Amino acid sequence: MRKIPKRKVAIVGAFTTPCQSRWLSKTLWELAQWAVSGALQDAKLDISRAEAGVVGLYNDIFARQAIPESSFIGHMGLAFKPVVRVTSGGATGIFAFGTAFDMVASGRFDIVLCVGVEKATDCYDFMSETQTPEVVQTIAWSWDPLFERDQGATAADSYAEVILAYMDRYPNDLKMPVRAEILRIMCEQAKNNPNAQRRDEIVTPERVERSPWIIEPAFKKLETCVYTEGAACLVLAAEGAAEEICKDSGQPPVWIEGLGFACEPYWWGTKHPHKLPMKWPVSPPAI
Repeated sequence: MRKIPKRKVAIVGAFTTPCQSRWLSKTLWELAQWAVSGALQDAKLDISRAEAGVVGLYNDIFARQAIPESSFIGHMGLAFKPVVRVTSGGATGIFAFGTAFDMVASGRFDIVLCVGVEKATDCYDFMSETQTPEVVQTIAWSWDPLFERDQGATAADSYAEVILAYMDRYPNDLKMPVRAEILRIMCEQAKNNPNAQRRDEIVTPERVERSPWIIEPAFKKLETCVYTEGAACLVLAAEGAAEEICKDSGQPPVWIEGLGFACEPYWWGTKHPHKLPMKWPVSPPAI
């Protein structure tokens, strides 16, 4: 993890919309606008003070729009100001946050909005009359078109490969009773989050074990993530501006002490530059 630059950065406002399996009453842009409005209210900050924005948005096909970030500029209230879209698969959130952090830490901007938003289930498969096949196919478009997608690669496959590799190396771990109990604890904790999608769902170890396999023996249905639609926004501010904003809002700044993230090699194999599942370098490469 690289140490932060001398210019300190703080989170001075935050907001998360309630998460739902589908927001019929909200478009993608309305969810983002809601999150921005909530974060600005939390910081007691007028939108005119924001100098730039970052939008973390994974999938264009979910949005049914090429270059969907162009529509966010007006909805976020950042007309004639720089708005950057970040996408990096499942790591989109942390990369968007890192981009917003760098924009402030570098000295280019004093106040930046960082928004994460997703809306998946506007997709629809008319043969099955459900969203799932179309959502799965949409995610499959992120796979390599020459060697992977046409052979049936899916998001579930990528998770299963890592889990099965772990099981090969550590055959006594990941027993179903242990996994089921972990799920129960996680769902119990969700009851403390008013925005959680499955807040009121009671998940027992018995329910987990009885749920059908998605990929046997990697994971069952109740071990998988659910489709979730919603948005979140953070207000990042530089030292000086952060204290001023927090004096007005009555909340302490949350200083970012460090930030680090990385991407693994894309293809797995047995020789360099490929990698085996569950095998990481002993130390990260020098930066």
